Amino acid sequence: MAAPDTGLARLFNPRSVALVGATDRSTWSKMAFDNLKLLGFEGKVHLVNRSGGVVHGQQSFKTAVDIGESVDVALLMVPNPAMEDALRDLGAAGIRHAVVLAGGFAETGSEGRTMQERMVATARELGITLLGPNCLGFINFTTGAVCWTGAMRTPPLKGGISIVSQSGAVATVMKHFAHQHGVGMNVVAATGNEAMLGLAECVDYLVDDESTKVIAVFAETVRDTRLFRAAAERALAKAKPIVVLKVGRSDIATQAAQSHTGSLVGDDRVRRRVPPARAGARAQHRGARVHRGAARENRRAGRRRGRGAVVLGRHGRAGRGLCAAGNTAPARLVE
Repeated sequence: MAAPDTGLARLFNPRSVALVGATDRSTWSKMAFDNLKLLGFEGKVHLVNRSGGVVHGQQSFKTAVDIGESVDVALLMVPNPAMEDALRDLGAAGIRHAVVLAGGFAETGSEGRTMQERMVATARELGITLLGPNCLGFINFTTGAVCWTGAMRTPPLKGGISIVSQSGAVATVMKHFAHQHGVGMNVVAATGNEAMLGLAECVDYLVDDESTKVIAVFAETVRDTRLFRAAAERALAKAKPIVVLKVGRSDIATQAAQSHTGSLVGDDRVRRRVPPARAGARAQHRGARVHRGAARENRRAGRRRGRGAVVLGRHGRAGRGLCAAGNTAPARLVE
């Protein structure tokens, strides 16, 4: 059994990318391919489609093995039933990192959790490190490397703020908000269900990333608290601020989190006692997180005003961020 490569430098700074499950019929596939072009990725992009042929105007391969050369990371855009075969193909091709788009795993209940555990077992057997499942992926604005299946209308400015979010939707809003306010981004990573790599591992990597000057975090829970604490202590020693937006301060937010990715949200009353000494600052909403990050990098700050009463959201975690504020704002939330 090969040991998974837990070093994240190659994942977030790949020299080559394979889009597995690429097809002209998929919006996800088209956006992932277009994003690589939009950010000007200079590495090789390989497309894998089991039928072969031309996809997105480029010749594809039927398997990852057929690529015949080293690939640093694969973006898996295949349905759950095809996941096992796709992982074994990556293993045979020597690909050590993969981003898993598909949902329907631990966030759906016991059956999905069993599927997720089986997927992780296969990945570990093959020495593959997974980001996801149920995640949009990552963006490296500095290098142009991107495995991101969400829309990117314009490439945000390059800068020193990196975002780690357990929600792809929130990460998307954050990067758009940053662009609107002229705030530069470095790495954006959405961790999804965190079957293998989680928030703590990503923060740990970014603490040592020279291009990252400030780390912004959106968290429902921290699965590896020891690693997160150690990373925060190293960040403190390096004078690298970590700004955290933690949801789960209300019962409604906690229930919503459990239904979205199967996360058990930590007790906020306990969690509040950790960040001040270890990390630096805690944001109360997404706008504050960008502004605090920008303020710490560029000495800029922003404020919000007003009250909230009703939560209407397209995305679960975005709604939970508002639900979490319900217990600390003069508003009553209705389930």
